[in-house]
Amino acid sequence: SAIKTIEKMSYENTFTLVEKGAFISVLSFFDFLDLNLRKSALKACLNMSKPGTSVDFVKKYILPAVPNLTLLTKLSGGSEIEKSICDSAIQCFYYIVSGTKNYNFSADLNEFCNTITQYGLLDNLFELFEKFIKIEDDKDNKENMNMITSSTAKNNELNVNVDTIKTILKLFDILCTISPSITNFLLSHNTRELIYKALHRELDKTHSTNSNSNEDSNKLSSTSHSLYLEIFGLLISFFPGKTNNSYNIKNQPLNRIMSPENNKHLIYFSDKILTLLIDNILHIPSSTTTLGLIKLISMYCSNCSIEYIVKYINDKQLANSLSKNLDSKDSSYILEVLILVDIIMQRCPEHFFISFLREGVVENIRTLKNIQEKLIYVSKDTTLSKIKNALPLQLTSSASGPIEDSD
Repeated sequence: SAIKTIEKMSYENTFTLVEKGAFISVLSFFDFLDLNLRKSALKACLNMSKPGTSVDFVKKYILPAVPNLTLLTKLSGGSEIEKSICDSAIQCFYYIVSGTKNYNFSADLNEFCNTITQYGLLDNLFELFEKFIKIEDDKDNKENMNMITSSTAKNNELNVNVDTIKTILKLFDILCTISPSITNFLLSHNTRELIYKALHRELDKTHSTNSNSNEDSNKLSSTSHSLYLEIFGLLISFFPGKTNNSYNIKNQPLNRIMSPENNKHLIYFSDKILTLLIDNILHIPSSTTTLGLIKLISMYCSNCSIEYIVKYINDKQLANSLSKNLDSKDSSYILEVLILVDIIMQRCPEHFFISFLREGVVENIRTLKNIQEKLIYVSKDTTLSKIKNALPLQLTSSASGPIEDSD
């Protein structure tokens, strides 16, 4: 059939197909296709949603199909094909939005975001995320009580796959980075409560696995379908200071932190989410996930008041974790730790210095200072060359009495 042909051509002749209107046409006639052909049609659309080369190209050949594509992001049934269609439609949006880094939207960013979201995309994605958390919570509760019922199984069939939720969170992350209004949309909903529940589930799974065996714990860090990284990325995008180098812009603050709604968010984030993460920082299952958490804490410490930092961040637990993380052989990992330490030492050194000294953070940083020239000399990794500038002056200066060698 024509759809099968378009699918095959989309792997090699993507630009030509899009310019001939195939992306718009396939989605226009989507409702007239049977389920199997719809799956093929979405595979073709996935390939065709990637090759945007300019603002004009996207406006002319991609954006006119947004209304029809948005309809497909609402899960209409529980079959695997229907879930696959929904997942593919969301991935199409992710490719379209993430692809904007390849062309200069500049002043057109607001118009682009409005076009992408004006037909109900945000509502559809939020509904899927909310349903996912609710059904997973219900399933966990009944499993704990040995009360698995037919209704639980039926609800699970109507739920999307965890990979779909990952794509939704990454899409939210990008949209919040480039659009303050979308950030405000999510903050005005119960997104923070859903994130808290999701993190609680992830940490419960981590604790459960760790208590079984070390083998299971290692397996979790490499194969788990956890949502840690995607959640951390989204939480970072809520802060007004986040800069996305791909867009070369900085979110307009709009007094988010000081507004009633955003101040409410910051208090909830501090009291619930951040406290939960700091209390479990040593149980985060992998170095990559821990790195995401360190970036989140850095963003928090850069944007909130010193009072909040002192109140909600346990200095001993953080220092213990950072000291261990400084032993990493990954230069980009070390760099993020140093950035966080530097931010803290600039903002409230008197509260954290003793813990940094006792838990070994100071000694590890002094060791890094001693070997940094050798590291930079033998490595072509550009990240390593940034470590020298990232080393906190308060902890490496020879004038700092408390860290001088006795000899």
